[in-house]
Amino acid sequence: MNPKQQHKRTLVEISKRLLSELKLGCVDDILKATNKANYRRLFSSNGVIILTQDFDRILNELEAAASKILGSKAANRKTIQDAAMASCRQVSAGCSNKSTAEELVETILSEAGREYTHVCECYVARFTNSFQETVAVGPVRLLPLENVLGETKLGDNKRITLEIENPKGGLFIRGAERPFIATRSAWAVEVSATKANVPVEARWQIEVAISLMRLSSDHWKGHYPLLGEIEPLPTVRTEHRDLTVTYDNESLAVGGSEVPHWYEIDSAVAADLRNPKVQENARHIFKPKKQSLAERIGNGLGWMTRGRQALDGAQRVLSFATSLESLLSSSDKGAPVVQTICRHAAVILTNDVEDRFGIFYDLKKLYELRSAIVHTGSRSVLKHEAESIQGYAEAIYKTVLQRCDLSMTQDRFSENLRKASHGASWLH
Repeated sequence: MNPKQQHKRTLVEISKRLLSELKLGCVDDILKATNKANYRRLFSSNGVIILTQDFDRILNELEAAASKILGSKAANRKTIQDAAMASCRQVSAGCSNKSTAEELVETILSEAGREYTHVCECYVARFTNSFQETVAVGPVRLLPLENVLGETKLGDNKRITLEIENPKGGLFIRGAERPFIATRSAWAVEVSATKANVPVEARWQIEVAISLMRLSSDHWKGHYPLLGEIEPLPTVRTEHRDLTVTYDNESLAVGGSEVPHWYEIDSAVAADLRNPKVQENARHIFKPKKQSLAERIGNGLGWMTRGRQALDGAQRVLSFATSLESLLSSSDKGAPVVQTICRHAAVILTNDVEDRFGIFYDLKKLYELRSAIVHTGSRSVLKHEAESIQGYAEAIYKTVLQRCDLSMTQDRFSENLRKASHGASWLH
């Protein structure tokens, strides 16, 4: 029996035990028999189902076993519970435990193969008036609002309409007073996950794509988020008014307003993002081979976006340090982590030996900050320190994205850097 069949068999056995715990009948009679008044109750067309403490214990066991098999994207506690409750109602209607248990397991495991398209508002990028074309980075598309119905299956739904003449226009479901997408650009993301997890997984893919876009073009204009500036959340409106008052004995200051930053898409940026090397990088990053360089880069790009979103300097340092560790840490458990990351970063950024020493010690000091945050809870981070680690992270990732074949294994990438740190040429 192969591992997949063994996992399935285990889930079926747990499900059969779960369904055998059901008690169906008059609530008062069951409660008297069990002498427990705190059992949960499930109503069905055939009576009241009492969910005992043993039922809850076995349900937790089923959730844990199924989650381990499905992984974080496809596993969702509520989805598994809802499937289990539906199976309880089937048993109460006379279906056999065995067949219902098998059907329950099939329902749970089917979540691993679900594919969804998630369409949502975009608050971090916009198109210029002279350029209104969709750009795509892997499974993440950024669309002008006018393109959404024509380029997604939302256009097949006759209940959805586009109204753009009205300043409060957008995409409406017929009869609704407010649009469900009101921004002038929107994200459309292909997501493989259980339905309940789609918004979270889609946002992560958007955040990976934003950093990839940021580092793949040198033509950003407009109110572009520069080093150290706060980047808006990609799918949630950012309040740009500061409705506060700050005062002391001598002065009083009221809040004001600040226009959030954005990425402006014009023909030059679009040309950069459509470059074959960028598109190849995106294919590797969003569908990475296990233990590949692309897998590590994808993780790091997402953390870089979250670093730019953070208001607090300590949070920014942690996020950018995490992105560096994702790319530069070695699978060699015996290798010193900080020294390895700093040496490898220096190799990527310069061939000059003296400059490498300077970068090594600069990054080492920044990692002391990271260690103080993690191990003591310190928040003492200066603005230029947060900007410095962001600058290093972005320069390192940009160099790797431009020069490296992302399909190589992470071990090979690390080994090439290790050799180069001892005087050999960096093979990328």
